[in-house]
Amino acid sequence: MSEWKEVKLKTLCQGIYDGPHATPKRLDEGPIFLGISSLNRGSIDLSKSDHLSEQDFKKWTKRVTPQENDLVFSYETRLGEAALIPAGLRCCLGRRMALMRPDTSKVNPQFLLYTYLSPGFQATIQSRTVHGSTVNRIPLTELPDYPILVPSLETQSQIAATLSNLDRKIENLRKQNETLEQIAKTLFKHWFVDFEFPNADGKPYKSSGGEMVPSELGDIPAGWRVGRLGDVVKVNAESICKNYCHKEIEYVDIASVGVGVLEGTTSYSLKNAPSRARRLVKHGDVIWSGVRPNRKSYLFITHPPENLIVSTGFITLTPNFIPSSYLYSWVTTDSFVEYLTFNASGSAYPAVNAEHFEIAEVLLPDQLNLNRFHRLVNPMREKIYQNSRHIQTLTQTRDTLLPQLMSGKLRITS
Repeated sequence: MSEWKEVKLKTLCQGIYDGPHATPKRLDEGPIFLGISSLNRGSIDLSKSDHLSEQDFKKWTKRVTPQENDLVFSYETRLGEAALIPAGLRCCLGRRMALMRPDTSKVNPQFLLYTYLSPGFQATIQSRTVHGSTVNRIPLTELPDYPILVPSLETQSQIAATLSNLDRKIENLRKQNETLEQIAKTLFKHWFVDFEFPNADGKPYKSSGGEMVPSELGDIPAGWRVGRLGDVVKVNAESICKNYCHKEIEYVDIASVGVGVLEGTTSYSLKNAPSRARRLVKHGDVIWSGVRPNRKSYLFITHPPENLIVSTGFITLTPNFIPSSYLYSWVTTDSFVEYLTFNASGSAYPAVNAEHFEIAEVLLPDQLNLNRFHRLVNPMREKIYQNSRHIQTLTQTRDTLLPQLMSGKLRITS
């Protein structure tokens, strides 16, 4: 710890800059417009970033043009979020966004990012936050004087390498899962939207002249039918009852579920659990948030612990007569999301209920193709589950190491 010293943040930076206090016209292509939603778990998520015109790009970069290894952060609303600008990204700062340009002769940019994300610096941000009537903010005039602990550049690089190695493994596993999800979606579309599943001769059904018949969903292969989801799925099948045997539970609330991803669970004693902790789930179930369905908060349940409980804000779907892989694929299509969004009611918190799921139309292929699809996709779901478990372990390791390394309590030996 003797080599560590406390300095002011401004001594490590060439400058700290904020972006224009305005929003340009957003486009589908062009230079990247970095907004608060662009920041995700210490990295930049381009899928949640907008674009702007070349003309506006010139205006929005008059003050500063982000460059590789600049640390971008939000100074209003989502305080504490930050990321480094990757090489080759042509972008500008959006509203409520700022950047600090590291002086690489004094600080390793990755080390600076991990310091920013560490519990110690996050506590500094919270203690110095200005609480406004509408939003909280980091006072940019005071930020340069925030204290920060730094060791030698060599130690900084060792710490950054250790933590970034874990982050790379986590990111690689996430990308594997995204690829597997995309493969499953592509296969589902090919078979059950384009109707090009293999026929008896192994050729694409529809383009090989397979018989099509009219239905409520348009022409479908002969022998298939359209039904209601409630006919093949149990909706909200089980809830906690008086003889529930677990005194401790793992709880899933709506905020912890993203687009097919569980961010984490919260442990509670049953008697102290939230009142909404009531729904029981089992392997192969699908849960869907009834609130704001346009946000796509849904999840495939894989090998849950016996004491896993989900919020009553979720609609739980338990497959009866169709494979779980087909159910998940059907209720996560864009058309199904549009159906839920269209039927959601309420101005502040538009929501759907169990009945909307029960009466929803569902295409019911013949059992042979359902089983064939499940045999192909189910191993992908299992691999996604194993990867997710590995991600959880690596994340816990990183989060345990982070405060120890960034405070100098744990040293890295060569």
